[in-house]
Amino acid sequence: MTLTKVNENKDQNTKDSQGNTVLHVAAKEERAKAETRFRVIIALLEVEVNPLIKNKAGKYAVQYLPRGDQRPIGLLHQKMAEQEGTA
Repeated sequence: MTLTKVNENKDQNTKDSQGNTVLHVAAKEERAKAETRFRVIIALLEVEVNPLIKNKAGKYAVQYLPRGDQRPIGLLHQKMAEQEGTA
């Protein structure tokens, strides 16, 4: 899915056959530079992709980020905590 499609989609939390949202896909993308991945994650959160969704493997998107990728990890943990507080 592209970011444009996510923005146009009425359900930005659509899942693929493995239960991955676009946030999971962005977090798993190993070829992306850290800064690019961070910007994509920010954009996805701005269109309200839910970071609390687990895929079929039982994992959140944040769990697929490289350990050294602290900015997106921190951002996703913050958004997850905010959503858990309002749920």
